[in-house]
Amino acid sequence: LHANLVTLTQQVASLFKEKEQFASEVAHELKNPIASIIAYAENYEAQNPSDVEAISRIKAQAIRMSKLVTEISEAAIVDNDLVTKKRERVDLSTIIKEIVEHYVGGNEFSKLKITSSVQAKVFVNGLPDRLGQVVVNLLDNAVTFARPVGEVNVTLTKKWRKGVILEIADSGPGIKPELTEVIFDRFYTSRKGTATVQNASGLGLAISKQIVEAHGGDITVEASDLGGAKFTITLN
Repeated sequence: LHANLVTLTQQVASLFKEKEQFASEVAHELKNPIASIIAYAENYEAQNPSDVEAISRIKAQAIRMSKLVTEISEAAIVDNDLVTKKRERVDLSTIIKEIVEHYVGGNEFSKLKITSSVQAKVFVNGLPDRLGQVVVNLLDNAVTFARPVGEVNVTLTKKWRKGVILEIADSGPGIKPELTEVIFDRFYTSRKGTATVQNASGLGLAISKQIVEAHGGDITVEASDLGGAKFTITLN
């Protein structure tokens, strides 16, 4: 039985490795023609307003396609990492503090407030790069929907019996109750009303959920006290 399990594990790992390699090769082959489309669109000298609008749309869709190809390749790498890489003891507090500091330092909007309350020495078992990726994905979402005037708040706590709780809230347009499940579906890109992220691929939240669940956790979304959405991650 042990020998069969070892063989099966090796086969699964090999399949995910092949999937990652295939996605990487496809992404590489698609990137070049997409880059050419973007370059031609940027260098094209339009003769009338209708041409300007048409070229602008072509460029926007090419950029969106480029981002989508990149994230599909990234999704395959995530799959491989979650299956094959060994977990380690991760200082989640430090990871979150460093990411938040990066966003605060790079904030270009004077009326966008980014705050945090991070409990020190919160450790979990997992993959540090992938856990950091989840935080970046959620902060990207929060900042995008809250800007140029608004607030984003990040909270990390560890409670007895409740485990580790990470909350990222924003003052953006919020999410309709009936959409709280479907927003984690792959390629779903919309929030409330017309609040959409330009060139969004719809893979960020799906990948985040995949990573969280692979770490034995759960991710949910609900209305935020700030007026927008609040994503909550719970890890045991």
